[in-house]
Amino acid sequence: MSNLRQQWEFLWHQLGLTGDPAVLYGIIEQCYSQPHRRHHTLRHLREGLAEPALISALEPNLVEWVWFFHDIIYDPLAQPGVNERASAGLSYQIGLMLGLAPDFLRRASIMIEASAQHTPSDDPDTQLMLDVDMAIVGRPPLQYEVYAHHIMDEFVPIIGLARYVRGRRQFLQELVGRRIFQTESFGHLEKPAQDNIKWELEYFLPRKRDNE
Repeated sequence: MSNLRQQWEFLWHQLGLTGDPAVLYGIIEQCYSQPHRRHHTLRHLREGLAEPALISALEPNLVEWVWFFHDIIYDPLAQPGVNERASAGLSYQIGLMLGLAPDFLRRASIMIEASAQHTPSDDPDTQLMLDVDMAIVGRPPLQYEVYAHHIMDEFVPIIGLARYVRGRRQFLQELVGRRIFQTESFGHLEKPAQDNIKWELEYFLPRKRDNE
């Protein structure tokens, strides 16, 4: 039994759900194992749930539910926000079928949809979840380079290198000089994140474009 499966089963029982948690976990596992995914995978789920900062969540069950569902729908061709809205909708529908409270699921939907733009939030748990999602941007350079390759590998086979470089450059330029992390727990990643973004803009993307 994987650690991720164990965490799902623990969350299942914490939420007071009945039935076999393995059935829904199988769907989650299948979605995050789709062949076009390179970053938005089961590993991304595991790394997020392993973040020590999650202990500070005000509603840990809500944050973990959101984390399992935040990228469950992932189509690289989708327009901005579409994947997040679809993931939020699936979370809501499944949660209702399981008997979770509508208010819990509405808040989960808001948090999932917030991951589309990563704009500042007034809700501490949303801030925490968004920081966990962006933590990879502030990781050591070699780890960030692997992430940069994985993101590229998700898109390039579908949209082509030139279109990817243009879109990725626009996304990164919007992060330059902007505060990326919203919680104190992740504040130490701010400078490494800006350094990584600068490296990708000035070295990684031009190199890929020149090799096209």
